[in-house]
Amino acid sequence: MDIDTRALFEYSKVFQRHLRQKDYWQELLKTRVDLFAEPKEFIENIADQIVELTTDDIAQDYWFLILGYPGTGKSSLSIVFYKKIMEKLGYTDKEIEDWTYKDLIYLLQEYPKRIAYHNYLVKHHPEWGPKQIAHPIVLDEAHNIFDIFLDKSKDVTELLRYVYEIRAWRLIHVVNTQYPNQLARRVQQRFKAVIYLWNEVISRGHPLWDLYEQEYKKLFNKKPSNDKGYISWAAFYKQYKIPYLMDFLSKTYSIDQPELVLDRGKKLVPDFIFPHFFILHESGNLYKIYEKIKDFGYATKALMRDIYEIKDSARSIFIKIVTKLIEGYPSILKDKYGNIEEIKLRVTKASQLSGIENIGDIDIEKRKDGTYILTVKRIDQNLLDYIENYQDVLAKRMPIFNIMEVLKQEGYKRKNL
Repeated sequence: MDIDTRALFEYSKVFQRHLRQKDYWQELLKTRVDLFAEPKEFIENIADQIVELTTDDIAQDYWFLILGYPGTGKSSLSIVFYKKIMEKLGYTDKEIEDWTYKDLIYLLQEYPKRIAYHNYLVKHHPEWGPKQIAHPIVLDEAHNIFDIFLDKSKDVTELLRYVYEIRAWRLIHVVNTQYPNQLARRVQQRFKAVIYLWNEVISRGHPLWDLYEQEYKKLFNKKPSNDKGYISWAAFYKQYKIPYLMDFLSKTYSIDQPELVLDRGKKLVPDFIFPHFFILHESGNLYKIYEKIKDFGYATKALMRDIYEIKDSARSIFIKIVTKLIEGYPSILKDKYGNIEEIKLRVTKASQLSGIENIGDIDIEKRKDGTYILTVKRIDQNLLDYIENYQDVLAKRMPIFNIMEVLKQEGYKRKNL
């Protein structure tokens, strides 16, 4: 694709309405040809750099952050990066689709399990070299995982400290969020690059409409039905600029105002600008998988939070019950009313039972040692519908859901996780 990014940017609303009055931006348009990148080449080059760094003789990981207001394409761009990195690591299209079910993370409870799963694979494949060990994961809406307001909790504190020390695993974190000021500072310190996204709305009849319609058809396989569309842009910042950018964004929620983000003076001029709308179709079938996983994530959160009122550590018990149901599905169901072959779980603390009794017919037996035996005999209609609607997603994500049980069976100690 032959795109004159500089001409497009000069024509953009953010430049015409806000930046054209700035002398340093006028100078940039004349002198910084390299600032305005062709989107496909940019994605390829960044993916090459990430793979080269994480497969080098010296083990390193790589974290980068994609910021944007809802609807700016954060998730789509994250998936494009994920796909490109996987391709450059040598995975086939089929392998990438299979891995996507394990690598797109939306829930807090899934992240430590995905990390443990990577550890498990590395330890069981001593023959692997750097290119087999290096692997990307996508943390979608990452404020749900690295929320600053959870930062002082023991579990999250231990997790962040632990993740900070695993460079040898060569993990590539593709992180996106609309709330940069809610990311824990220790996570912010890990990023080697930040991409900031914004949209510019255009109407039918606009000089760029034909170009927009052409790309829309690539992305959605149909013509736009509305009279308004958008051209989405991205600004890329290298590591040394990130503290200043994040400091600004932490003081005011200006992520929906690109004119404020881009007009931070010469020291915070992006290293690259590119129209990322023209690369989103590269996500292909993976975007459909992403939509299924995100829909599953919303449904899971709704069950735990709104329907059953399951809180804190009890959520891990809920996920264990779901795991058992999927492992035995559909034969574990005795009838259409939710009666099941009994599921028994050992629970160590009373706090892990909060809300669990709401999912159906549950027996809870307290033992002399202070632990509990939880017996699930029937699940209610909400949970039954959830299992039936998402059993394909759950089954494909089973390796990460079940990893803690696998590690316990193999006798792994916490220090090895």
